[in-house]
Amino acid sequence: MYTTKEIGLGVQQVQDFCKNIEMWFCGELANQDEVLGRITSTFDQSFVMVNGDEKQMDYAAFVQWLPSVYGKFPGRKVFLEDVKASATFSHILVQYKEIQVTGKDRNERKSSAVFRIIEGKALWYHLVEVWL
Repeated sequence: MYTTKEIGLGVQQVQDFCKNIEMWFCGELANQDEVLGRITSTFDQSFVMVNGDEKQMDYAAFVQWLPSVYGKFPGRKVFLEDVKASATFSHILVQYKEIQVTGKDRNERKSSAVFRIIEGKALWYHLVEVWL
């Protein structure tokens, strides 16, 4: 059975990813390799994402994509709203609204992320985003 601990692991993964990707997009990191490692180490090798344009990206493509967006959005801020989570014996589901703001540009999406629970850690397994 699940506990609030497992749910908390999934919510923390979403919060940490948003913080790390915000720093990554801004491109002002003295420790770029460390942050890249923090980001990629939290993903299952079987990870698949479906973005708001309904395009799929697997783990290998995601890892290749990250360097291409380093520093691409200076000043970008990433916010979360309406975070809800539940868990089973082996997975965590986190639903949330993500808002990205760069200057006057703003984009919003609702997302659902599935995490695998492996050895007490929550690893990103599947992510679906829908533009708002």
